[in-house]
Amino acid sequence: GKRNMYTAHPLPIGRDRVDMEVTLPGEGKDQTFKVSVQWVSVVSLQLLLEALAGHLNEVPDDSVQALDVITR
Repeated sequence: GKRNMYTAHPLPIGRDRVDMEVTLPGEGKDQTFKVSVQWVSVVSLQLLLEALAGHLNEVPDDSVQALDVITR
C-alpha cells in the first residue's frame, strides 16, 4: 500500500524516485520490503500557525494532514 512520509530536512535523493529493499528483523525470520521514496512537495507549517493565529481564513489541508500522519 501507499504511505506518506515527512521529513524535517530534505533527503539526499533529490527529486528523483529511489527504489530500495529494506530488511527488518523479525521473530525468527527477517522481513524484506520493497520501498519507493519520491519527493512530492514542501508543507508549510508557517501557514498553519498563521491560520491558528487568525491571520488566514482557511486552515491549509496539507499541513493538517502532515501533522495527522506525524502524530500517529
